[in-house]
Amino acid sequence: MSTAPLRRWLVATPRRTGAGIARRIRRWWTAPAHYDWLSVYLANRGVRSAVQRSIALAVFFLGGIEFLMVYSPAGTPRGLPALVAVGITAGCLVMGALWLRNWPTRTQSAAFVAVSALAIGSACLIEASTMSGLMAASLFSLLGGYAGIFHSMRLVILNIAVAVVVATILAFEIAETDPVLAVAKLLAVVGMITVIPVMCQTLFQILAPDALNSGTDPLTGLLNRRGFYARAVEQFEHVCDPQDPHLMLAMVDLDRFKQLNDTAGHQAGDNALVAVGEALIQCAPANAVVARYGGEEFVVMAAASADEAAHIAADITHAIARTPHHVTASVGAVTVPLAACQAVPINLGLATLVGLADKAMYEAKRAGGDRFCHRTAAAIGDAQAW
Repeated sequence: MSTAPLRRWLVATPRRTGAGIARRIRRWWTAPAHYDWLSVYLANRGVRSAVQRSIALAVFFLGGIEFLMVYSPAGTPRGLPALVAVGITAGCLVMGALWLRNWPTRTQSAAFVAVSALAIGSACLIEASTMSGLMAASLFSLLGGYAGIFHSMRLVILNIAVAVVVATILAFEIAETDPVLAVAKLLAVVGMITVIPVMCQTLFQILAPDALNSGTDPLTGLLNRRGFYARAVEQFEHVCDPQDPHLMLAMVDLDRFKQLNDTAGHQAGDNALVAVGEALIQCAPANAVVARYGGEEFVVMAAASADEAAHIAADITHAIARTPHHVTASVGAVTVPLAACQAVPINLGLATLVGLADKAMYEAKRAGGDRFCHRTAAAIGDAQAW
């Protein structure tokens, strides 16, 4: 029996394995940041404000801890280290206030990670107790977890690099009296600040597509068409104000979007779609269901009277025109009493509203675009006669 096939397999397997590992590492390293679509995803599900407040609270806590260490005998020494500690506390107060005020842009969030890494590193190095400083370096793992979830692997590596340098400096000081303890503590800290962020990044890359593909648009983080119908049916009986039970549905279509793709490239088009999604989240009511319906079409459903719906449609039109990507939109909105929708099966009522809003949107587009058209009806049957 010839052993040639076995020899060929043994020789080829390492090459295949090595190439596969190299591809995974390259894909892992070059994977885009999750920040833009994840920000919209969280907002569209009504949890972004809670995340925002939680991060602000964590930043305030870190600033308070550093301030208290100034007054501890085992904490920050007097003089320059104390001034650095006060500066870190002030910086935490400012960053926490900014988090409470607005959800940051991707650039601002990346700057937050970089500044926080330097602040944590400085706080560790000015501790009077080297062991206390080494223990405080574990805070890098929290920052790295945030970077791993919201940003790319490159920012995670930056955080790990700063953390390893700081932990190594502190370990060398401990090694002067106890080298074994220094190595043990260094390995523990480096393991924590490395494994947790990398695990967050890896798991997010693996699990996020599965979570998104069912009902979420992976580019913008908004609901997709399937997700819109599922969420709209789910919230159908809860979106309306009992004092004014009207339902508004707006169809949004970007004007001359193909021209943007042809002249500036598809990446510019993708960036514009993400910005539009964010603009819709910002100007839509808190109870709204916002989705990317397909291509450059978006849909917004909310509880709103006729007057409110007209204001919302105008706000959407102006918000999209203000995005930094030179796009405008034609917006068609329809307002009907909730009872008119409940008089027919839910899916049929929603499909009819989408069709009516689409018709109004084309009226705005035929009028030149960058405008809205709003229609009202007492019943869905009346509206179908437009």
